[in-house]
Amino acid sequence: MFVMFNDGTNHMMPRAHKDNDHDGISVQVTKTNLILQVGQSNGFADVTGYAILKYIKTN
Repeated sequence: MFVMFNDGTNHMMPRAHKDNDHDGISVQVTKTNLILQVGQSNGFADVTGYAILKYIKTN
């Protein structure tokens, strides 16, 4: 799921639904940054796991 926020950033938020809580990661992409957030920093419950990101910049 991609979401455009008011500040102009795009967020990709893959989520795994267990019950009423959401666990997962948020990937934020701006023109200059690629940011991975996990856990409470983006409102999710504490999670245990990992993510592998491959970023390819194209013209």
